[in-house]
Amino acid sequence: MFREVQEFGTGWLSIGTTTNNYFVDQEMYYAPGAGLVLSYYKVRAMDINNNNSDYSSEVSSRTEPMNKQSAGGKSTHMISDEIYDYRLNNYPNPFNPQTNITYSIKEAGFVQLKIYNMLGKEIAALINEVKSPGMYSVSFDGARLPSGIYVCVMKTNNVVKSQKLILMK
Repeated sequence: MFREVQEFGTGWLSIGTTTNNYFVDQEMYYAPGAGLVLSYYKVRAMDINNNNSDYSSEVSSRTEPMNKQSAGGKSTHMISDEIYDYRLNNYPNPFNPQTNITYSIKEAGFVQLKIYNMLGKEIAALINEVKSPGMYSVSFDGARLPSGIYVCVMKTNNVVKSQKLILMK
């Protein structure tokens, strides 16, 4: 997976590999309506003989850097820490049948991540444990559920965040 952020002047950077049909960018938040920068992505495949395919077409999305720290202890981007509080998102959305739910927490604490149907019935408890500060990802499989709208709720440190999930079969 490769990313370019023209505002940062980095050119194309290799940001990781995956054996799945999805990838989580650990340095950028997906923020389609309000992202601070435009990130471009492209991929290429490698076969078992280490032969690379041509690059895919580029796709772009509004994103926000996650305020990573450099080796010198300074923020790599001039973005306020207040922007990166508690986040909850999922992709793809709509999904069929799996979606990846990403969440971040600013402070260590007990985290609950649950899925509810529109009637308020709990469908799944994905996370129910103490977590350190950081960004996390968990997969949710809706194969046994009917198409519809579901709600993912994250509770931690007196903070509650929710995200609408749309299952379309």
